Formats: sequence, C-alpha cells, structure tokens
Amino acid sequence: MKKATFLLFCFVGLLLSTKTASKAEEFELSGFTIALEEKIVDGDQQIIITRGGINPFRVTYGVEGVNLYYNDVEMFMEYIVVYGYSIVSNERDYNGFFLVLDDAGEIIYANEEPIDFGLNENISGLYNLNGHLVLDVEQSRDLGQSIEIVKHIFFIYDEEFELLEEHHVEGSIKELHVDGDRLLGRTSSGEHFDFGFRASGDIIYQDDPIGVEDGGVYQGEVCMNLLNPLVLNDEVIEEHACVEAVGFYVLELDDYQISFTIEPVIEGVKDGQIYYEPLNIGFDSGYATLNGDNYTRNEEISEIGQYHFVLYGLNGYEKEISFEIGSVVEGITNNTVYQDAVTLRFSGQGYINNQYIESPYTVEQPGEYIFKIKGMDGYVESYYFEIEEHVEEKSLRDFVQKVDVFVLASVLIVGIVVIKKKK
Repeated sequence: MKKATFLLFCFVGLLLSTKTASKAEEFELSGFTIALEEKIVDGDQQIIITRGGINPFRVTYGVEGVNLYYNDVEMFMEYIVVYGYSIVSNERDYNGFFLVLDDAGEIIYANEEPIDFGLNENISGLYNLNGHLVLDVEQSRDLGQSIEIVKHIFFIYDEEFELLEEHHVEGSIKELHVDGDRLLGRTSSGEHFDFGFRASGDIIYQDDPIGVEDGGVYQGEVCMNLLNPLVLNDEVIEEHACVEAVGFYVLELDDYQISFTIEPVIEGVKDGQIYYEPLNIGFDSGYATLNGDNYTRNEEISEIGQYHFVLYGLNGYEKEISFEIGSVVEGITNNTVYQDAVTLRFSGQGYINNQYIESPYTVEQPGEYIFKIKGMDGYVESYYFEIEEHVEEKSLRDFVQKVDVFVLASVLIVGIVVIKKKK
C-alpha cells in the first residue's frame, strides 16, 4: 500500500476558528484512493474518510468524549477498514479501535467498546484468513524514556464481524506472514516461525508437541501440527499434515529425528489361531500376500490348510500372521476301534491308507486304517482307527443246550452197552 502525506495549508485561518487539522494522508487502494483526516470537532478528534475515483463518498466518524487516531486503511474482502487507537478525554492510556465501511461509505461496523486490556492497545495490522478478519493489537507500556512491547493480541472475527477467538503472544513480534489459511509470526531472529494459528483452532508454538512421539506406534490417521517445513520420509511438508498409510516414518527436524510407526487395523483373523469355517481378512492400508500370492482385502479363504498372511507397508514394514483352517471330521475319532462299518464326512482332500477318497466315504472291511486330510502349504491331519472282524457271539442258552445234548448222547450210549451185556 502506498501513502502520500499532505499538509493542509489552504484555509488555515478558517479551520482554526472551528476545527484544527492534526494529520491527513491519502492511501491508494484497489482502483481508488482513500483520504483520512484527523480533525477536532466540538472538542473531540474525529476521523474524516473520503473516497476518490469511482463511487466517491465522504464520511465523518467520531465518538463523544473520545479522540480518534488512525494508523492505516486497508481492504478486507469488499470492505474498507480503518484502524488505529483512541484516547478517552482526560486519560493517558490509549485503546484500539477500527471501523468497517462498505463500497458506498456506509459504516457496517464500529467497535463501540474500545479494545482495552489495561495498558496501551493499538491496532497495528490487519489480515485476511479464509474470509476471517484478523486484527493485530499491540499492547505496550510507557516507561517514560522508552516504550515496552508487552504482547500482541490477535482478534479473529467472522463474516458478521462478531468476535470468534483471540490469541495472546507475549513480547514483540519481528515479522508476520500469511501462509495460506495460517498467520505465522517470528518473535526472535532466525529462519523459523515461532508461532502460528488458523482462523479456527488453537495457536501453535514452535516448541509445542507436533502430534507424534519418537518411537510411537499408531493406528489409523495420524495428524501433525507443523509450524515450519519439515521432512517426512524424504518429502518436504509445509504445514498441517495427516498420514494414514501403514509403515515406518522418519520426521527430520533441525538437529534430531522422530521415528514412528503406523500399524494396520486387521480384522477377521488372529495369529496362531485355528479356524473351522471360511474367513475373510480385512485391513485398512498396505498391500498383502497370502502364502506368497497377492491377497485382495476381504477375499474369502475356505480351503483347508496352513496360511501365512503378510501385510506390507512403507519403508520395509511387514506384519505377519500365521493361522490354520482345519477340517471338521465326522464319523470317527482318533485311535478308536469299531465293530461295524463307519462313514466319514470331512472337508479337504481325504486319503484312506494313501488312497484318495471323497466325502462322504464308508469303510466296511475289517482292518487297520490311517485316514489323512491334506490341505494348503503342507497341512496334514491324521486319524488312526480299526474295524474288527465280526465274530458270532454264543449265548448261555446255546451253551446249555449243547451240554444237554452231550449228556443225552452219553446216556444213550451207556444204555445200549448195558443191554448188550445182559444178552
């Protein structure tokens, strides 16, 4: 913004009789000029705002019992904002004030209550953060021979010029810089900014935690509040950044590094478990293999066998899970002897004494058997059983009948022998 200072020499005698010119300047804005004058009217210093060029206007603004002093005038969106400080009559300390006008010169907003925090408050700057008006209020203390800057207070207003937030920064500020939707500031010498904030959200200082810790392990999205550019996995990031990809991360700062890990959220399977029904593996990030082959998220796994699931992430990250899908076998139990035929029901590839069979399968012949189920990746399940040869059982009645026949036969033979001797 350019300023052209001019002194009002014309009509000095007339002005002194009613008004006294303290200061007057002309400012070049977007396609037009604004002239500001400080004048005493009825004992109070007021500000006269005159627009030149297209849509000219002339507006006088004052507050009874208050002297107004302007610092600058700037455009905010389509509005004209005049700002500076005010001094209540018979008081020494001054307070901040600002005035908002539209394109026709109508006053849209004027802070009727002065910006007063008990010392000297002076609006020294205006900024636009995503359509929010931000005023920089410099607070100072008069030490007599010098002025001490105590703090800067940043007021953030919405589109209706209602106060949303205020941030206090101790001490003087060497530089302020608008970076996208952030206002960054330096309170010390050096390349890095010492604080910053957005229109919504808390103020961030250089020494504040950035959102991750060295050695930290996280799941899901991780966000970092960065005040100054940093290097994350060899890529420069300028400001607030969020990462969610599974893997190892290294955040490089000036003189040290922060290493952290984002682990996957895996659903549907656990390491070392045995399952007896089909399953699906879900994961939120990375790419995966199952027994060395590419695996698509939530793809069904139903075959009997041993499985080795590996999920890969950034910078060599790997997450391994081993599990089994076992067969549900019906009809036999291991190491059991049966008297009758058995029918096997199972899932997977079945073998009886190394002969391939399919479910269901009935074994009738007496003998010893080894039943095996084979699956993925060398998976084998073995069952041993035996079917005994059928032997007819003799009852007690049969035994008694046989004894009776034997006795009767013996008696008959003895009788015959005796008869023969008598003859």
